[in-house]
Amino acid sequence: MNTIKGECILKKKYNLLFILFISSLLFACNTEDVKSIDEGEVYVTFRGTIAKMITDDRAIVHWEEGGRTHRVLVDLSVNSAVIFQVGDEVEVGYDGVIKESDPAQINTLSVELVE
Repeated sequence: MNTIKGECILKKKYNLLFILFISSLLFACNTEDVKSIDEGEVYVTFRGTIAKMITDDRAIVHWEEGGRTHRVLVDLSVNSAVIFQVGDEVEVGYDGVIKESDPAQINTLSVELVE
């Protein structure tokens, strides 16, 4: 009977070690390089042309990609040092999230006039 009890305890220990080993492998496989999105950090940029001024600090920018023109609402107030106007080519930085609407909406983080 002691032999059976000893085998049972040994099996439990092996099972526990096996579970710990598998868990550590799963955690190790899950440590890929995932950047957390920091507030205000630019992840994506695009170049486009200001097609229409909505207000002094908001404009619709046309962005050419893959043979299609996308209309994007851009907040120009993030760069108050520049006076933007229709026809200006701009480089826009945003956090990577595009709200699907017409025009598309983004969280504008930077806008620079392209010379």
